[in-house]
Amino acid sequence: MIRNITIADVATYPKERINIDNLETVNYFFGYNGCGKTTISRIIENIDPYGACKIKWTNNKKLQTLVYNADFINKNISERIAGIFTIGENNIDAKNNIDSIKEKIDCLERDSTCIKDYIKEISRELENNNKKFHEKMWDEKKNFNKYEKSFKGYNGSKEKFAKKVIEEYNNKNIENIDEEEFRKNYNIVFSKETKTYTEIRFDTTVYNKEILFTCENSPLLGRSIVGRNDTIVSQFINAMGNSDWVHQGLNFLDEGASKCPFCQQTINDNIKSQLEKFFDTTYEKSLEEIKDINTKYMKAQRYVISFIDSIINKIQSSLDVEGIQDKYERIKNIKPKISEKFNENSHVFEKKMNNPSIVINENEIKHTAEILRLIERDVSDINALIIKHNALVTKKDSLESELDKKIWSLFINKNMKDIKDHLSERRKNQELIKEKNNKHSEINRIIESKNRKINDLEKSLVSVQPTIERINNLLKTYGFKNFYIKNINKTDQYTIVRPNGNDAINTLSEGEKSFISFLYFYFLIHGGISENDINQEKVIVIDDPVSSMDFNTLFIISALIKEIIEKTHDKTGNNPQKIRQIFLLSHNAYFFNEVTYQKHTKGTSFWLITKKENISSIRRCKKNPVKKSYDLLWDEIRSAKKHPNEHSIGIQNICRRILENYFYFVGDIDLKDLPNKFQDDDRLICLSLINWAHDGSHNIQDSIITDISNNNVESYLNIFEQIFIKMDHKKHYDKMMED
Repeated sequence: MIRNITIADVATYPKERINIDNLETVNYFFGYNGCGKTTISRIIENIDPYGACKIKWTNNKKLQTLVYNADFINKNISERIAGIFTIGENNIDAKNNIDSIKEKIDCLERDSTCIKDYIKEISRELENNNKKFHEKMWDEKKNFNKYEKSFKGYNGSKEKFAKKVIEEYNNKNIENIDEEEFRKNYNIVFSKETKTYTEIRFDTTVYNKEILFTCENSPLLGRSIVGRNDTIVSQFINAMGNSDWVHQGLNFLDEGASKCPFCQQTINDNIKSQLEKFFDTTYEKSLEEIKDINTKYMKAQRYVISFIDSIINKIQSSLDVEGIQDKYERIKNIKPKISEKFNENSHVFEKKMNNPSIVINENEIKHTAEILRLIERDVSDINALIIKHNALVTKKDSLESELDKKIWSLFINKNMKDIKDHLSERRKNQELIKEKNNKHSEINRIIESKNRKINDLEKSLVSVQPTIERINNLLKTYGFKNFYIKNINKTDQYTIVRPNGNDAINTLSEGEKSFISFLYFYFLIHGGISENDINQEKVIVIDDPVSSMDFNTLFIISALIKEIIEKTHDKTGNNPQKIRQIFLLSHNAYFFNEVTYQKHTKGTSFWLITKKENISSIRRCKKNPVKKSYDLLWDEIRSAKKHPNEHSIGIQNICRRILENYFYFVGDIDLKDLPNKFQDDDRLICLSLINWAHDGSHNIQDSIITDISNNNVESYLNIFEQIFIKMDHKKHYDKMMED
């Protein structure tokens, strides 16, 4: 069935859409000529030429459409008429067999529809799950916004991003990525101020840690330096343990001095010689070595401090390199510590020079070797970081491409569970859809097979001859004896001939042509132009079938259409023509009321088509919009009372027909004396109405129509009312004038 029709921008219909919604099994459309009825029939027959119009079918299943309109008559009623194939009466068993197969097909089609609905449901669930997954991945991506440049091309679409995630996951190239390492490389690649840096070099001419190590570990520091033991004074000096004091005092024993610098007594040359022998060259050499160690150490420590300062300065220019900052801070903190050790060791060396005889213990010397090794290690690490940084900067473009690949591994590893769960659910639904699609395809194959079987049966059982006999029988039954149809030389075509055998197609009256064309359409509903058209489900459209017909023929057509409508409503299986829906369009009020008089009220819709200022419109009516002719005449009177300027044409005829119908035909009341009850002009108006009522013309098409002024309209309406008052029928007038 057709559920909805949308009409726009065709014939007299406007560009704005007109919707004919919620159509029923039987749909009646009433409208006067030229308002757009035939346009509707043409749209239903073939919507292709009407791009702005639409038709919605139940379950999107399009049925065969048979349309009777002026186009049908012009196309089919000619010298050679296509034969209508039907199943003969003697092939009832075969027809029952076909009907049985059809029932099985109907059952299979219901199963097919159920499966399609289920597939749609699972597909909707699949789509909803996809959307949820897209949203989930998009939310998780926010945690990676700091790396969004590596997601280039996927930052603008949730769907595109999620599809890329699945694509990368399915490629099975997922790596375990160190995010810290990734972050460092990302910052290098995408930093606007990325540049290379110079390594920190050791200047061996300035910095020689071996001197420090030699001085701090000199064996002289741990040895007591004293004079010789084989002199006269050695025993005394050693016993007193004051060789350092004696040695210092010798500096005051001038050449030629006669007094001792220690006791101020006279000193002889022998004592003086013995003292000099006590502090021999060996002593003096050791003393010079100590002085040399102290000098070298002082110089070396200044170089080391200077070296540390230069390192700190050099490092400051490369602090942007990832990892250098910590090492820089450590070297800065080392400088005061090593300076403190240098100071302590200088005091120890000075103490040894002043007192060569004392022994310097191991714990008195603050060794700096370990601290210097820490500095060297940090500098080495810094250089390694600089080298690595420079290498990354050099291959920045290739590194960017590498990061673009690794970012997906990083993202997927972080969201692995959600991805696996989604793909598992998606796979399950896809397999279910595939299974149901296979089942659906199998059912369709069975349906096609059964349809082929029906076609084969129909080809062997159908014929165009039964239709000839049925049409000719109806023509005779209804009194059309001066023409009939016959088969053309045993072909599948008909022609229309007179009883003498002459061709009748060019001599048929309009009424005869309309009647034979409708009979042809009527039997086309029961059969088909080809064998395959028989028993197809159909939508029937009938547009103004009683044009140019007399009353008797109109009644016959009405009876045939009512029979079709009755079968369409039948739910007991008495619908062998498989008519699923009917559209009836007409401008003839009598015919419309005749065919709409049915015992069925459910499954029926009424529509009124009107045209104003050459623009058509359609509206649904709760009930039949066409009233009886007598009621329609009173509608005109009521309208003329409200808008007299719109009813200057024909108002006398309307008044006359009401008076004629009510007083003469119904009441058998003589109005010949009525004009005597009026005076002057009113009497003349009344007389004109009475005379018209006596002229005996009861045919609508033959009614006399004249044009009168707006003032005369009001005068006629006033006299019309007075007639009912003066004839004591005011109650009838008042009732009919009610809205």
